Amino acid sequence: MGEFEFSLDKGADAAAALGVKFSDFQQLHRLTANRSQKQPPPLLMAKMRTTGLLTDFEGTYLYATKFFLVDLPRDASKAWKMRLALIALTIAGISSSAIAGDGTPLSIPAGSLQDSLAALAHDTGLSIGFGDVSLKGYESRPVYRAPTARQALDRILAKSPFTYKFVDEDTVLIVERAEDDSLVDGDHSAPMRAGARDTIYVTATKRTAAVKDIPGTISSLNGEYIARLGIRDISELSSSVAGLSATNLGVSRNKVFIRGISDGAFADRTQSTVGVYLDETPLIFNDTNPDLRIVDVDRVEVLRGPQGALYGAGYLGGVYRMVTAKPDLENYSARAQMNLSGTRNGGVDGAADLVVNIPIDQDNTALRASAYYERSSGYIDNIRLGENNTNETRTAGGRIAVRRILSRDWSIDISATGQFVKLEDAQYTTPALGGLRRSNANREPYLDDFRVVSATLSGDTQLGAVTSTSSYILRDSDTVFDATDALPLLIGDASATGVENLDSNIRSFSHETRIASESGRPFQWVIGANFLSRHENLLTSLRVGSSGATPFESFRHDRIGEIGLFAETTAKLTENLELTSGVRWTRTTFDVDFQSSGVINSRRDKNLVDRRTLMSVSPKIALSYRASPNANIYALFSRGSRIGGFNVSTPLAALTIQDPGDDTSAFESDSLWNIETGIKAAFADGLITANLSAFYVRWNDIQTDQILPNGFSYIANAGRARNRGVEAELTTNPFDGLEASLSLFWNDPELLEANPFLGAKRGDALPNIPEISAGFSVAYDFPISGPWRGVADATFSYVGKSYLTFAQSDAPTMGEYASANLRIGARRDRLSAGLFAKNITNSRGNTFAFGNPFSISAAQQETPLRPRVIGIFAELTY
Repeated sequence: MGEFEFSLDKGADAAAALGVKFSDFQQLHRLTANRSQKQPPPLLMAKMRTTGLLTDFEGTYLYATKFFLVDLPRDASKAWKMRLALIALTIAGISSSAIAGDGTPLSIPAGSLQDSLAALAHDTGLSIGFGDVSLKGYESRPVYRAPTARQALDRILAKSPFTYKFVDEDTVLIVERAEDDSLVDGDHSAPMRAGARDTIYVTATKRTAAVKDIPGTISSLNGEYIARLGIRDISELSSSVAGLSATNLGVSRNKVFIRGISDGAFADRTQSTVGVYLDETPLIFNDTNPDLRIVDVDRVEVLRGPQGALYGAGYLGGVYRMVTAKPDLENYSARAQMNLSGTRNGGVDGAADLVVNIPIDQDNTALRASAYYERSSGYIDNIRLGENNTNETRTAGGRIAVRRILSRDWSIDISATGQFVKLEDAQYTTPALGGLRRSNANREPYLDDFRVVSATLSGDTQLGAVTSTSSYILRDSDTVFDATDALPLLIGDASATGVENLDSNIRSFSHETRIASESGRPFQWVIGANFLSRHENLLTSLRVGSSGATPFESFRHDRIGEIGLFAETTAKLTENLELTSGVRWTRTTFDVDFQSSGVINSRRDKNLVDRRTLMSVSPKIALSYRASPNANIYALFSRGSRIGGFNVSTPLAALTIQDPGDDTSAFESDSLWNIETGIKAAFADGLITANLSAFYVRWNDIQTDQILPNGFSYIANAGRARNRGVEAELTTNPFDGLEASLSLFWNDPELLEANPFLGAKRGDALPNIPEISAGFSVAYDFPISGPWRGVADATFSYVGKSYLTFAQSDAPTMGEYASANLRIGARRDRLSAGLFAKNITNSRGNTFAFGNPFSISAAQQETPLRPRVIGIFAELTY
């Protein structure tokens, strides 16, 4: 018999099943701790024989689940007998249900292939058989923090002529790799879209966990799916994720919404209801989404509902998180992608990406770098200035990442990301002028320079997995609005022209350290602490005429400090029932230093220096019931809140008309309660997966940015609201090569109490959120000839009607449009190329009924869908 290995996991149950004293198991564990024991004790061998578990298997090899290690017979009939024996062992309670990884990171040093597979069997509980292959003489690559056993197997076997097949969920067979394919049965390849035919793991819950096991609504789309559909930003991604939407002022100028939690279409001083993350780094607070291009990512994760317990009190709607592709320690690789297209009524567009991976010190250090550039031609004409296609946009950015392995259990990831955006002019139109036109006295350019550096230390300790991240963000943006239409009201001169300049400078430092227990245990936990220090300088000036006279100017310095402590636990109450509970305590301080001047200064406080402090508790509790191996039902309760702020420009009536007793120096904090229930299930042997959820929320003292008739902004509390709705995501793989996905979002928001100063009344809807939105995609991969394969991808999306403001009866409307995209191409080895079309029907749907605060009162504004785009694409990998 071959090398013998033993683990104490479930040892008492195994001893009882085999009629062996548990003390014998303990002695066996001591003898085999260093894997030097070559034979199991005679008593155990005899008992295994008498129970029929070891009959006829002397001289054969098999790695059995955590308890013994023998050789699998080359004779096929004996191999199947051994598999039956494994089933008996599992029934007897000897096996551990680790299956293909339970989310616990796996680290295995380089060594002989046989030793590495033995270590993997020990760590995961898998039974790994060799069949009729010989592993002698082959070495394995090191495995560092692989989230699943499948990924660990991929890495261990990468340098060998072998691959693997899952005979069942607990048993793996090592076989020779087919010459024309790195996968024998394709069952462990990444699905085109996360969620079909495979267990999808995410880290958005601060620990690695399978999406199907998390009591909450999470969407995960892998990088392969995103790249295949040509998705580059959140607006294109929204058709694949139920309940995800955004405004449309232009690249890096938009607010993001999840689950219909909208505080209004305008962005200024209120904290975002959605957290935007790059890996472990929070990117925004009260500023707009920087809209980092979705290039070289491992996956995108979207969490719906308040995430106060794990992420912070302010994230009432959810979290949008980009997880970047990490440096590969061993393989040199490169990928170049480009596309060239033309926009109807516009000009030539283009985009190019380059990604390289360079191992520096094999098995210890690697560098990964990406760079991208986009040019989107303009398609809107300014008839007053006599300029055509004025709204051209250029976006350039990149990322450099270094991974260093410090030891078997510890590593550090350092990255620097930057993106520069330049919009030559705004992209809204004036429908009254007809066509894609408007009439402005001045252009409205926009610049955004966004940079973030971060360092993440990760490691495994006896207590749990430690993750510690520090990040620093620098963001400078310059915005120009044409203020000409408001000057008659502001300065009484109908012949003057002018602009408002907004110059924002943000410096933000954040840190979080957390430790998470090993996954797959009856009791799991994560605890951590975070710190945030953010400084923002905002210079606002109104300049009139060619002389640059300044009838109004203000300077504002905001400093936000936050410390938080959080914890979340998951306890297995029964075999199928789990209880998850979490809580975060947060202390937030908000300091403001505001000064203003000018002849038209209407601010209540021309100079203001003040501080506000809020301590909040964000709880979370959920029950999850495993109705079957492929169905999980859950119920969840969670809460979130946002700190209030100072009344710098808000009219007194906006604060006192609702409640005369309100503090007129500030606007109030708001809070949101969320209840949801859902089911995550797979049907037809995994060919169909479904994620369905229903929610109900109550939102009190809604903070909202609003616009005065003169074009200046203010903040008020809009009142109380409730929302209820349904989210659905379905994915199916009816046969190899074809995948179809459907996402659907329906909600019914309603104001229960309205601030009449906003023109709103009870029963009005929340702004900017359609009652219904849906997306459908289909992807088909098919053979053409020889090594050539064809690829075809089509997407369709629908956005329902929504309102710009809380005053539903008077608010401009938007939405009620559909659009479709198509990509067709061919690939061979490392080359792929083809054609694509966006907005095939050339729809003029109104995506956003806003563009300029100073002219919105004078004329209706619309932001149309980009006209039809037709182009070519090509990609080369090495």
